[in-house]
Amino acid sequence: MLLQPIFYRRYGVRLPNHLLKPNVFSIELFEFPKNSYYHYVDYDATTNGPDTNDYLFRTITKKIFVYHAQKLESEIGNPRRLSLPLLPLVRQWHMQNKRFRLMHEPTNGPQDELTLLMSNYSLLARAYKYPRSLYANYYKWKNIAATVWANIRQVASLTDRQQYFFFSIPQTLPSLQRLNMASERFNQATLRLFTTKESYFLLEIWKWLSSDYRKDSIIGQMDQAQLGRINLVLRDENSWICYNLGVLNSWRYVEGESPQDQKVKIAPEQMQRRFLRALMYVMSLRGVELPETGTDEEIDDVYPSTVAASPIPDESATIELPTADDTGSVPMDEQGNEIDTADQAASDEYERMLKNMDADLDELRVIEERTDALQEPDIPIDEAKEVSPVAKDQPAPTKATKETTQTNLKRRLFSKDAKVTPDTDVDLAAFDKPATVAESVESKLNILADTGNIDAAEYRRKSKLLEKAMQLKAPGSEEPIHEYVQIPQETLEISNEDIDAQIPDIATVPDKSMLQSTLLEFDKKYIKEVLPKDIVSMPHSLQKAGMIITDYDTEVKTDITGSYEMHTVRVTPVEGVASTLRFKLPVIQEDGTYESGGVKYRMRKARRDLPIRKITPTRVALSSYYGKSFVIRTEKQANNYANWLHNQISYKSLQDGSDIKELHPSNVYDSLFVVPKAYSSVAQTLKSFKYRQWSLNFDYRQRPEYFGEANIQKLEKNGSVLFGIDNKDRLLLMDRNSFVYVVDGTSLEPVGAFEEFLELDTFNAPIEYAECRIFSKNIPVALVLGYKLGLTKLLEMLKCDTRRVLAGQRQNLQAHEYSIVFADETLIASKDDALATMILAGFKPFDKTTRNYSIYSMDKPDVYLKLIEQNNLSIKYLREIDLLVDLFVDPITEQILKQMNEPTSYLGLVTRSCEMLMTDYHRDPLDMQEMRICGLERIAGAVYTETVAAIREHRSKANRKGASIDLNPYAVWKRVITDPAAAPSAELNPIQNLKETEAVTYGGTGGRDSRAMVKESRQYHPNDIGVISEATKDSSDVAINTYLTANPAFTSIRGLAKASKPKETPPASLVSTSALVSVAADQDSAQRLNMVSIQQDHAVACNGYQAPYVRTGYEQVLAHRVSSAFATQAELDGKVLEITKDSVVVEYKDGSKKGYPLGAIFSRSSDMTVPHTLRTDLKPGAKVKAGDILTYNSGFFVRDNLNPKAVVWKNSLLATVALLESRQTHEDACALSSQLVQKLTSRVTKTKDVTVEFNQAVHNPVKPGDKVEYDTVLCYIEEAVTSGANLLSKTSIDTLKRLSRQSPRAKVEGVVDKIEVYYNGDIEDMHPSLQALAIEYNKNLAKQARAVLSKPVTGLVDESFRIKGEPLLMDTLVIRFYITHDVPSGLGDKFVFANQLKTICSEVMDYDVKTESGKQVDAFFGAQSIFNRIVNSAFILGTTNTLLGVIGKKAAEVYNGK
Repeated sequence: MLLQPIFYRRYGVRLPNHLLKPNVFSIELFEFPKNSYYHYVDYDATTNGPDTNDYLFRTITKKIFVYHAQKLESEIGNPRRLSLPLLPLVRQWHMQNKRFRLMHEPTNGPQDELTLLMSNYSLLARAYKYPRSLYANYYKWKNIAATVWANIRQVASLTDRQQYFFFSIPQTLPSLQRLNMASERFNQATLRLFTTKESYFLLEIWKWLSSDYRKDSIIGQMDQAQLGRINLVLRDENSWICYNLGVLNSWRYVEGESPQDQKVKIAPEQMQRRFLRALMYVMSLRGVELPETGTDEEIDDVYPSTVAASPIPDESATIELPTADDTGSVPMDEQGNEIDTADQAASDEYERMLKNMDADLDELRVIEERTDALQEPDIPIDEAKEVSPVAKDQPAPTKATKETTQTNLKRRLFSKDAKVTPDTDVDLAAFDKPATVAESVESKLNILADTGNIDAAEYRRKSKLLEKAMQLKAPGSEEPIHEYVQIPQETLEISNEDIDAQIPDIATVPDKSMLQSTLLEFDKKYIKEVLPKDIVSMPHSLQKAGMIITDYDTEVKTDITGSYEMHTVRVTPVEGVASTLRFKLPVIQEDGTYESGGVKYRMRKARRDLPIRKITPTRVALSSYYGKSFVIRTEKQANNYANWLHNQISYKSLQDGSDIKELHPSNVYDSLFVVPKAYSSVAQTLKSFKYRQWSLNFDYRQRPEYFGEANIQKLEKNGSVLFGIDNKDRLLLMDRNSFVYVVDGTSLEPVGAFEEFLELDTFNAPIEYAECRIFSKNIPVALVLGYKLGLTKLLEMLKCDTRRVLAGQRQNLQAHEYSIVFADETLIASKDDALATMILAGFKPFDKTTRNYSIYSMDKPDVYLKLIEQNNLSIKYLREIDLLVDLFVDPITEQILKQMNEPTSYLGLVTRSCEMLMTDYHRDPLDMQEMRICGLERIAGAVYTETVAAIREHRSKANRKGASIDLNPYAVWKRVITDPAAAPSAELNPIQNLKETEAVTYGGTGGRDSRAMVKESRQYHPNDIGVISEATKDSSDVAINTYLTANPAFTSIRGLAKASKPKETPPASLVSTSALVSVAADQDSAQRLNMVSIQQDHAVACNGYQAPYVRTGYEQVLAHRVSSAFATQAELDGKVLEITKDSVVVEYKDGSKKGYPLGAIFSRSSDMTVPHTLRTDLKPGAKVKAGDILTYNSGFFVRDNLNPKAVVWKNSLLATVALLESRQTHEDACALSSQLVQKLTSRVTKTKDVTVEFNQAVHNPVKPGDKVEYDTVLCYIEEAVTSGANLLSKTSIDTLKRLSRQSPRAKVEGVVDKIEVYYNGDIEDMHPSLQALAIEYNKNLAKQARAVLSKPVTGLVDESFRIKGEPLLMDTLVIRFYITHDVPSGLGDKFVFANQLKTICSEVMDYDVKTESGKQVDAFFGAQSIFNRIVNSAFILGTTNTLLGVIGKKAAEVYNGK
């Protein structure tokens, strides 16, 4: 800590010349010198004391001793002492701030010079309540300031400590004229000009420097001998200057002093002018880099002693004696000669500033005049007591005013504006100003610098980090991240050209619309072009919360269990220490699957709300990967306008002689139509009633019957609606603002608001306002916007018609107005501005608190903590608002909002929600136009959700400046893997494979709970047409889990879809893939049509399958949409380079090469392993075109005889079925011939896992291709105790080995198709027999990888790999045997006739059954079973196949010449 004289010599204003241009320093340089005393003040009662992490205390290592002032020394304005006990607040504050110690008196702390003493005056604002008046806020400040300076006098009289008092320079400096005016008299007019505590204190200094009003200043009460121990530190954003009052006072000329005492004297008026000019100079340095060190010149000590009031002047000081028109002079020495300064430039600058001082000061007056011209005229001083100086009292609207208003309403009723919501002048763009990443960080840095929370050096360091972040390259790219994450709109769009290029023309597909599928583009394009950018954009967007990304790296790791990416992000908060965030993500394959623990998964698509949508008349839902948020119209009955209106009409109808009669209660409100608020409010309870000669009807759908279609077409424009008619056929029209007109032929006469039309008293009508749902609590939107914007800016942005009445004056409140009461003023606004009212009325429930604060203090965020505390809410809600504003809109949500032309910031969305709440209109909750289909983007969303949670936790930490951001590296991985929408990929058959890609669920992470899905929410909505197919589950998940159509009407890979009309929509966009391959399924019962999808989901390949005779054409399309387990197609034109038993390698025209596997592959479906065989009939050197089939699954596809380059789906076999009722066909059963059963043989693989420890031995394992019986031993396992024995004889060892061996058996008859070896540990640690197995398997894996041109892996795994649910432990190996065998069909097996006629075999006929014509009958099935299920397609298929068989025979006979 510096000594006091050195501190002031380095940083203080110590020369008279410095009055014009003081030395200004960054706040980072301020540190309390030795023997200091600090006075801390909070005039707004937002804190109980200073923050323990205040930057001013950074160099203080010892405990700080604090005295808490609890009683005012001045009580002007008659404040009332509250019964609030202050001692508990003191104790609580000290418990939370351990570095502070309590002093019971201002000066009874330690005498140690290195110990800082402090007085805290924050409790005074809490302890007193002031009568509401115009001067209440000023009185509050004046009394606290008087107490501060009384305490300063006491401390100065009892100790020699140097005292420091901080105050901030006002944001706008008053002119010299206004300062003089306020010094002369402080009344209502001057109170308008001085509204903040900063301006109040500036006025006190101004008076103290003057000659006439010095005694009126609170500083003027100080003893002259004490001034040398008092220092004023003036702060402006991140800068400061220091004045010692003794030094300042010593330069001030005092009339009557002896000439020898008049050295370095400046006239009081000149002192004032130079002080004001110095403040202008300090403000001009905003944003300028300030000196990093103070000045340590070798000059005489100018720091005043604690005894002398005036210091010894410096030799270069000036003498300025006052004159009548003193405006300053050239610097002179004591003999009156010009100063011969070494630095002529500095002297010239001084002369220039002195010469131009008056002109510079006059700029303040010019600025004030311009500002006043834009606002309202000044109020003369002599009229200050009669007229409000803040805003003229606006009288009640006159009749002429009403007529003018009605004319304007009439004119806009039939304007070309298509707007249907109530009128407002609000520009939503003003609330929606999303900043770039760089702008967001810079803004937060500036705020921290302005508040002194970071010093200049830290500011520069963070600014350089930001520059580095803007140049940081994206992982795997040469582009900077901020450019890399920008996704062009055309990339997100799905065009017809994109769809047409996916599947080539197939001559045997008559309906060419079947060759299109947006799903191919939706999934493949997203995975390849967008997903990597989405993932990177999520951490990158965190910089909007002040998190500077200085490094970003990804590492892809691949092993036998799958591939994953490890992302490492280095983050430096603008306020805090650097942290490293790591998160693990699965690598998504081309087909949309990913692997975890050796299991292949696929994430179902999810049906989610659009980022902003209205879901009920009173609720708007905001959705993003941040989470769900709601903006609601207040649910309090006291603010329910609809209930009030109904009660008023009902009450009036019950009065004797009432004009309201014949009420017909009924809820005829229909949310699907946009109608005025008054109309929908009545329609919720009344269908119709009569008022005087008028018959009023509020059933929207019956309007044509009441008023005629011609009148509706003619008059209902821009949200207006007809609602009444009289016996003269005159009509009543209500516009979107609920304003009523009488329509008589061609004339239109305005009547007034609907309530005015009914002559209802609206003075006490409820006022509805909007609230935000935050942490299950409702906080008015007014508080959210006010907290982030300030009341002044909020009013400017709302552009609402308001007037302000000073406290103590009559409000003249009218029926169409409402008031918000503050300590010094009452803000009065009009209810006619529906949007402004929806927002501002949210202040009204907090009248009890707002009346304690000045309207000007509502621009300060700290005040809003006091407002929410009224509802027992804590600061965590304000922190959450900060986080919502920073991060609610993630990059994906932002792109969607842009496509929707909606605001892209949280404040913009909240304001837009308020606009939507102005009417009761909302679309159906199930409307697909209000929803979208989310695919794999939810993986990127999981990154955002988890990192936001980490930032939320970081911001809630008490010492977040020194705390790191903690993100569990596996939190994102866990969120993805455990998402209920993710499920193992079965790959049982092509239809089931495609259904996985088409599956859509309401559930999953962030989705709906099945218990919340009632009957109404499971209906098929008309706007589902073209997107959602008929297929769904036949369980409790019906309509929760559904399936897309084969070609959903997507317009964007973000899942947005266009509305479709059934008659204009092709089949592929109407129904599921299952229905498309099911001939005549549209002739069946709708319920049975859904069963097609369910039955095909479980089909397995059989030996006798053949391509169907009767087709829809989609059988040839399937191979172009399925995964590589069933078929692959050429991506571009190219040629076949090589074909082996393991792969086919193709070189494409762009030079790229790609390998495709051949041979046996295995997939898992529940507990069953299904074998597949991939084959190709291409030859090396063969040329292929884009879309040609390269490989196909021989169990489900065969080359199409009609189109040899294509393959066709084979899913069944033809059988001659006798339809009859017998014991064999009872209860939908069937009987099958032995010949048919043989054809229905399927192949199944059983896996057998043998687990051994590394120190065990394995002998005689079976090999691939070996046939095994039920009791065949797969291998012999020798225990560790004998595997390494060398002490016994060979005979003894062999005996022990035979006794100790384990012998796992096959337990099934078949052929060993494959052997896999997985191990957890080092191969070197294994028994040689195990080493041999592991090395052999690794060689096979490397060979397979080379065949398909991929990266080789080994059988090495970790404990995440599981065997029957248990982890594979360290130093353990598992041998997996794949044994494939044929399973013939038989009794009890399930089959399907036609498309969906499920049956169970009740008998296998080992005898021949023939028709009269001698044809072999293959099966019996019940005709009644077909009739009962209303399945007409069975007859169509049977008849058509029979006819085709006859025609085929006849054609063969003709061909053979018969």
